[in-house]
Parts: sequence; structure tokens; C-alpha cells
Amino acid sequence: MFQKSPIDWKHQTESQLDACLAMKNNSSQWPAGKVLGGSSRINFNIHVRGHISTDYLSWQSEQDWTKEDVLYYFNKYEKADTYNRSPNIKQFFSHQPTHVTPIATAILKAANDLDFNTSFDMNNDGFHISRRDGGSFSLTPVSIRTGARLSAEHLYLKSRKKKNLTVLTNALVTKVLFKHNFEANGVMYNRFDQVYKVHALKSVVMSAGTLNTAKILLLSGIGPANQLKPLKIPVIADLSVGENLQDHIITGLDMITLEKSLDLTFKDFISPINIFKYFFKGTGTWTHPGCEAVGLLQLPSDKKNYSVSSPDLQFMLLPYGVSSDAGAAYFNHLNFKNEIWKEYFQPLVGKQVISLAPVLLHPQSRGYVKLDNNHEIVVQPNYLQKSHDVSVLVQGMKLVKKFAETKPLLKLGAMFNTKPFPGCKKYKFGSDNYWECYIRHMTLTSYHPVGTCKMGSIHNRSVVDHSLRVHKLNKLYVIDASIMPSMPSGNINAVVAMIAEKGADLIKKHCFQRTQKCKITDFFYYGNKY
Repeated sequence: MFQKSPIDWKHQTESQLDACLAMKNNSSQWPAGKVLGGSSRINFNIHVRGHISTDYLSWQSEQDWTKEDVLYYFNKYEKADTYNRSPNIKQFFSHQPTHVTPIATAILKAANDLDFNTSFDMNNDGFHISRRDGGSFSLTPVSIRTGARLSAEHLYLKSRKKKNLTVLTNALVTKVLFKHNFEANGVMYNRFDQVYKVHALKSVVMSAGTLNTAKILLLSGIGPANQLKPLKIPVIADLSVGENLQDHIITGLDMITLEKSLDLTFKDFISPINIFKYFFKGTGTWTHPGCEAVGLLQLPSDKKNYSVSSPDLQFMLLPYGVSSDAGAAYFNHLNFKNEIWKEYFQPLVGKQVISLAPVLLHPQSRGYVKLDNNHEIVVQPNYLQKSHDVSVLVQGMKLVKKFAETKPLLKLGAMFNTKPFPGCKKYKFGSDNYWECYIRHMTLTSYHPVGTCKMGSIHNRSVVDHSLRVHKLNKLYVIDASIMPSMPSGNINAVVAMIAEKGADLIKKHCFQRTQKCKITDFFYYGNKY
């Protein structure tokens, strides 16, 4: 809904060599929240902790980011809307959607027929798989209360009016300022075409997101010296800022059509009854989460222990598709080529289309962020450069077909879309070669970029240490998705909040050991080009 709106950063990737072939210029559009609360204001708001036992092994040090440490801060975030955040207090917001369509019930029944687990809590101390098939499905866990989404802005700003906190909107930070001893002591920012400086007594914290944090650090002279020197940017610290870019790839939209309507039409949304239900009861169509059910799957392997290994794939049940709005939004938001839309998606307009879309959870391909000659950001994800990434998604597409052939979906009149995708007609439909071709065309972002300021040892090409302090510098922190060394098994919204909770305690530990008043200024990164 908010893509390409004033509250979207409207990032766009470089042309991909062997991916995004269905998109204009072979490029993927990466929306990100340009608003208080960031992308938590515009994403699905799915609450997934990941596979606690394994996802964070590459993060931990001797004292920090252990399984117990991570769980503690997930619990703390889940009580963020209360003033009593002790471990004994039950989480304040719900994890279950209040409105789902019959297709969610059918998908869970189909998953059970395929011998997947459908009675598990994805966030009960992490996700565990023990069955032979290695898969589990459930209704989507979401961060809601009384039917309304709980964004970071709602949880941490609206509900807590701090006298020592000043939030300055319409201020676009462009550079970190330093003293002669490599100590960060402020930032430079633009506001209404005027340049300002503000100085910090304790520390500077970068939380501008995976792409913009990297950009600001590079503009400040923190990054690879061989990139900054040709741009005539004085090098403050030669660090691997911008490397290790990762994203969850999603594919497989509009693969299943149904004979029965799911009651999610425009008429349903403008119904006075549904409007009343939402504003007075927190129920009804307006509380629909967008993604109704999720699945996690580990692919078969002789070396894999299902009880301790991370899942390879996530599945997202979307009760709509590219063709659902007749080209009004999704066609442009996803940047499809005109000929792709006309040949493949336009014939589906008017039909009830759903998407059970596989998501690659642990890509091996790595991209980067850098500055061009005009000091603008260049985003190169290097999608599908590793054969592993393709083979995992191929298995995901095969499972989608199995779902469409189950009795619960057939009762809804489900039909699998067997129309050959443009550019892939030379391959036998359903073969591995066909699905690889399809995936290389339908390469879509899940809006989960991470990793450009990797946390870890300085000897491991990382940018921040395990206390989230930038290497080689003093009093400069990074606290956002950019510090993730590797991707979690699922959506990153809750993981980013967990990082923020942990980061807040680290700052208090290092900067506020003495009892004194401290004024904190939070800059909301909003504006046009730098």
C-alpha cells in the first residue's frame, strides 16, 4: 500500500545478471520505511524469532548474543508496551491474526495431509522441527493488539513520553562528525534545505537501516579505502562497510487459482459493518494481516538433524497475487516488464488468485552497497549467484504444486497455474530446468536486506564488535539490521527489535555508568536526496 509513496525510500537495485529477468532493467525495487518507526510501519509486521538454537551461532561471543541472551531480549521486546517488563509478565500483544479467510484453514489442513506439523508455536523459545518431513505450518504470528499493528513507533514513542527525548522530524543526516582522536561527537544534517550540526556528549548511534546506515558511514569516511579515495572522501576508518549484503528472495506468485471467493474484495473493505468492527471491536476485514499463514521447511539431507538445524525455506500464504488488483499497484510496485504482465498476469485478472510463495531463508549469495561518483547509493544484491540458492527455491516450487493437489484445496476449486512463463517455454513444465528459469525471472525481494555493517571480530571483515561499537573508532554505535552477520529463519521485524533492545542495554552499560541526566536526540531520516 505504501510503496512508492512519500514514506518509502524507493531504493532500487542494480541490474541483475541472472535474476529479476521479468523486471524492467532486471532490477528489483526495495521499499523501506521513510517514517517514524521505519519499515515496521509498512511491512507485514510478522513476528518471528527465528530458529533460536542455530540462527544466532555465528553472532555470539563468549558473553553476548548467546541463545539465552537472544531469548531474553525477544521477551523484553514482546513486553515493550508495558511498564513491567519482568520475565514473569506475559507478553502484552497478541501473535495471532484476528481475521483470516477460509484458505488459511484449507492450507493448514493440506499441510497436515502432507504430514507436516500444524500444531506448534513458532515463537515458543524458537522454532523446533522433529518430524521426519522437517516442516511445520501455522497461522501467521503478527505483532498486533486489538486488531491494530504495533509498529516500533507505537511501542517506543507513542506509549512512552520521555522528558529527556527529543525527536526531530524532517531532518536528514548526511555525515558523522569526529574529534581528532577518532571519537564521534555529533552529526551533520539537512533540514528544509539548511545544513546543521549537532554535538553529542556521550555517543552517536546509527539506526538508519541496512542501506542508509551504510551510506552515511561511507559519506563520513568509514568504509573500504580503495572505494573512498577515488571519490575524494577522506578515510577515517578502513572498514568493510557495505559488504555482506543479504536478502530473503521470494518467488512463486499467482500459482494457484480458486473457484470460490475469499471475501477480500474492495467492497468488503469499504463495508460499514467491517469499518465498525475494526474501530470499535478490533476485528473484521481491516485487521487482515496480509499474510495469513506461514510454513517452515527443512529439505531432506543425510547430514541434517531436524531437531537442531535451521529451516531452508519459509512459505507465505498471500490470499492475493500480482493480478488481484488488475494492474493498479502490484504491476508497478514489482517493476514487471509490460510484456510479462500482458502475457502472463493479465489473463488472470478477475480470477481468485492466491500465492503460497516460497522464501529462501539462508542465501549463500552475497551482495554489496557502495557509493557512485555522485555519492549516491548503489545496491547490488547479486541475487542467485550461487547454485545452492536456486536449488532450494526449485524444491519450494515443487511443494507448492503438491499443496494445490491436496483435497482441502481441491474442495475450493484450486488449480495450479501450468501456463509456461515467458522466456521459459523451451523447458518442460515442472522440470528442474523450468523452475530454475522461472525463479531467475520471478526473483522478488522479501524486503529483508541485512548485513552491510556486520558484527564480529575485526579480523573477520566486520564493521562493529559484539557491543555494536564501530571498530577503530570511539563512541560510535550501529544498531539496526545492518549488523546481522547472517540471516534469521524468517521475517526480520522482531529480530531488529531484539537487536535494539540489546543495543539499548549495551549503551547504558558503556555510556551511562554514572547516575546523571542525559538528553537524547533522535534524528528521523526524512527528506529528498542528500
